[in-house]
Amino acid sequence: MLAAASPEREKFPSLFHLALELLSMNKELPEPLSRHMELVSRQALEVLVNPATVSANTLPEAIQLALQLRSSDRLRRAFNPDLHRLTAAQARNLLSLEQNRAASH
Repeated sequence: MLAAASPEREKFPSLFHLALELLSMNKELPEPLSRHMELVSRQALEVLVNPATVSANTLPEAIQLALQLRSSDRLRRAFNPDLHRLTAAQARNLLSLEQNRAASH
């Protein structure tokens, strides 16, 4: 299923992008957003490793993030699913990689 999907959406899921923007400015994530992003990250990595894990419970944002990670080696290497350990510089790097990827499509 994941192989047939297209990563043509050029940006990270909007809440994920918002979380990266906040982190890039050294702002703390509100707890509900932090919990949601942890779930999205965990599910995205599960889908990335094994697309057969996609189920009705898989968040659309997780699938979209998995597609973005699958489409870019640099993005995948830079991705840190532990948002609590993500530095502002790492968040800015991910946003930059996202922007560069979008510009190339």
